[in-house]
Amino acid sequence: MWAALSQSLWGDAVYVRDFMTFDTLSPEALLKIAVICHENYSSYDLAGVALEEYDRKMRTGLQMDYLRALAQELNAPKTE
Repeated sequence: MWAALSQSLWGDAVYVRDFMTFDTLSPEALLKIAVICHENYSSYDLAGVALEEYDRKMRTGLQMDYLRALAQELNAPKTE
């Protein structure tokens, strides 16, 4: 009998310099990171972290708006 594979053979990775230091980035850079993470990599969690820091700096509510829109997009019926 064959055992199931227990490791990945290949995968993709995107390296982010250090998301723990987003507080050192400009608001413009944070927005760019959020868009790139969302559009290119479907990394919604990291996009949300970038927007959270943007909100802290700019006193806005983009992260919550983003999360609401994302929830609607992901729960929308698929059309073909």
